[in-house]
Amino acid sequence: MKAAEQFEKPPERLVWDLPVRLFHWLLVALVGASWLSAEAGWMEVHFYVGYAVAALVLFRLAWGFAGPRYARFGSFLAGPRRTFAYLRDWLRGSAVEPAGHTPAGGWMIIGLLALLAVQVASGMVNSHDGLDTGPWYWAAPAGLRELAEDVHAAAFDLLLAAIAIHVVGVLLYLWRPGINLVASMFTGRKHTAEPAIPGSRLPLALLLLAAAAAGTWYLVSSAPGPSLSDLGLY
Repeated sequence: MKAAEQFEKPPERLVWDLPVRLFHWLLVALVGASWLSAEAGWMEVHFYVGYAVAALVLFRLAWGFAGPRYARFGSFLAGPRRTFAYLRDWLRGSAVEPAGHTPAGGWMIIGLLALLAVQVASGMVNSHDGLDTGPWYWAAPAGLRELAEDVHAAAFDLLLAAIAIHVVGVLLYLWRPGINLVASMFTGRKHTAEPAIPGSRLPLALLLLAAAAAGTWYLVSSAPGPSLSDLGLY
């Protein structure tokens, strides 16, 4: 066998399904819209963006168990020993690259989902200058409202920091091992010797997304409104 053939790149294969890719880019747009609407004082828009984020996070949690192979948490979540071993080998340039997310990238996904969940939960009992309120604001005790306000601001700062680390990681991955993850997140394809996914399971994805949206709508619509004492009328 010729040397050139020994080091030939494996073929491009579909590894990231369409729902995962749409989730990623919709989340990028929604986080930007969340920041912009808060800065501009468009609080009604801000709340609806938050509801959309809530539905997407619920969907991704479900998709982490029901989606195709490389979308599942079990395919990319690893223990600390395996994660640190991957990072050590990456620094040495000898890491074995998985078809889907790396162990380090997998934990970044979990961290981002956790921060988004905290943002949504704290926003549900938050208020903007005491005027625009989250749906569960009036049901929460005063101490929880104050805590939610602090958590909402701090979690967003942490979210921005995590996004910055994520972007740096993508750029480093472009340098070593030379894989363009941005392009792969558009096409879903990567050079890999591992098997491709057979498809995106779109009917199941739509069903789970509808369930996530319905669950979010129920959570928001079932929240109690202010009492007469809250309004200063009793």
